[in-house]
Amino acid sequence: MNQTKQRHIGKVGEEFAVQYLLQQGYQVLELNWVCAWGEIDVVATENDRLHLIEVKTRRARTTDEALVNISDRKKQRMLKSAYAYLHQHQQEDCAWQIDIIAIALQPNHLPSLEHIEDALGW
Repeated sequence: MNQTKQRHIGKVGEEFAVQYLLQQGYQVLELNWVCAWGEIDVVATENDRLHLIEVKTRRARTTDEALVNISDRKKQRMLKSAYAYLHQHQQEDCAWQIDIIAIALQPNHLPSLEHIEDALGW
């Protein structure tokens, strides 16, 4: 799959994830925050907790296919990006966690979504 299609699928997934988060009562603070270690797709708060969220979207039947790409190396980059975000925004002392939202886009069906909270503990 070419990069343009991948970016489009990623954007569709991020938009779907944001809609889901808003429906769940989250406040979305930032999208696509970038640092030297990578990108945090969505930064949101819910119940005084900061959620740094990685969104993985795939054209697939299940969300499992999106989660396959979360390697140990990716988890380390997510953690380093989280620390960079917290430091830059002077929020080192706040309650926070890293979440993953996996989305499966299926032809002629609504997307399926799985929200894994505190994902690095999983």
